[in-house]
Amino acid sequence: MDIRNELKNYYMAVTKEPAKLKVLLIAFDNIVLPKLQDKMSDDEIYAFMIGNFTFFPAVAEILKVINKTPDKNDLKQEASIWWAKMKEVAARIGSYHNVSFIPIINDWIKSLGGWPQFCSQTHEEMKFLEYRFIDYYSGCKQARMTGKAKMLSGLQTIPEKTYMIDFEGNCKLIETEEIKKIENKGQNLIENLSNKLTPF
Repeated sequence: MDIRNELKNYYMAVTKEPAKLKVLLIAFDNIVLPKLQDKMSDDEIYAFMIGNFTFFPAVAEILKVINKTPDKNDLKQEASIWWAKMKEVAARIGSYHNVSFIPIINDWIKSLGGWPQFCSQTHEEMKFLEYRFIDYYSGCKQARMTGKAKMLSGLQTIPEKTYMIDFEGNCKLIETEEIKKIENKGQNLIENLSNKLTPF
């Protein structure tokens, strides 16, 4: 596997700024990739990157994740931030559109019955689900699980587009076909590697 080209192909499909991605990849090659290759195989690096970053990150963001020892309280705070973004996306975009967060969040929403089901929860149900989500998210992150699902289907009024959301709240509209290609290509790899990733 040529890890650089695999990551470039994956992230090129979801970026709106190919020139910026090329610059980020150069920095990644020179600063981050050697550190990752000391600890992981190329397949594990691929699973680590797509499991943690919706869009290709700056070097500082990758190093922060690599060097951080998961702390339950930090992870709960991170989960709370994600929860607020999930609720905001549900309110602003609604259940009719496809959406995509990071894979472990997509997996959790799928376990509820999918994106339309998540969007249809009452205020009281959302309070209960928030506690469940925070425990789930922090547990998965502590175990360094990456998740599998790349996309959550909406009620499909506009099935050819998917909103991708990252931790900073960036939201980009991407061609659904591109995400399906990524999902088909990476699904088996992620399934095989999700339990193989070891802490640094």
